[in-house]
Amino acid sequence: MLIMNTKILKRLRGRHHIYAYEVEAAGPGVSYFPLEALLPASDVLVLDTGLGILSYLSQEQNSPLLLSQAQFSPKELTVIQPLLEWYPRFCPDEVMWASFNRGRATPDLVNSARERLREAKRAGIWDYEMRPLRNILSRARFKLRELRLDVRSILETGYLLISFSTPKPLLEGV
Repeated sequence: MLIMNTKILKRLRGRHHIYAYEVEAAGPGVSYFPLEALLPASDVLVLDTGLGILSYLSQEQNSPLLLSQAQFSPKELTVIQPLLEWYPRFCPDEVMWASFNRGRATPDLVNSARERLREAKRAGIWDYEMRPLRNILSRARFKLRELRLDVRSILETGYLLISFSTPKPLLEGV
């Protein structure tokens, strides 16, 4: 069952282009992500951090259309939000780690996280340090797939938001 935040729909109604809507007018905790290379030009993702809801909206005949929606836990939001903010670039591990462990990724926290992850790599405990983040990201990926998105890991570098497509068999006809 889809839950729709009616405030978002009311604010978007009548707008010619959803993706051009001003974020400030939506109020605190609501962000818009057009994700140009992943979504059609008239589509947008709307993240309501207060409710933990990520909505996939499209424009049809000058009115918004809810295509899909997923609700994330507060901890899942700490890994989803940086991915959306960093798109189309990959989100570095230190940004993900700072957001996941500190709730936000300020420059000071990112520098501290970078140093901590370097030390973890030197000490051979990188996997131990990153495991809780990867576990939460794994749970969030299932929900992102409902929104036609997925996340790819770049080994000891970061994470990249990509379009979800149904996997094809490696050996066809065998």
